[in-house]
Amino acid sequence: MERGEVQGVCATYGQFRIYEQLLREGKMRFILRAEEAAIPEIKEVPSIFDFAKTNEQRQLMRFVFSSVEFGRPYVLPPGTSKARVDTFAQGLRRDAARSGTRR
Repeated sequence: MERGEVQGVCATYGQFRIYEQLLREGKMRFILRAEEAAIPEIKEVPSIFDFAKTNEQRQLMRFVFSSVEFGRPYVLPPGTSKARVDTFAQGLRRDAARSGTRR
């Protein structure tokens, strides 16, 4: 990103907290947020919901962006062994602990 190879990205606000220096320097900026409720730290950034023209559009956006609030679901096929499920869950917990998120 700092070398200019990335022009845009879609991620949660929390994922960018580690880049606060880049935000302060103006090297990175938010243009939209997927959260419907205001975020105090970036209250000047408009919500994608501000651009919905109908209630139906807002409902669809709530569904699409619900992963922002709840995370993404992970699904394994039927018949997956308990040992494999436990290993998968352990990996997710370890990743969450490293990134400072909860899963």
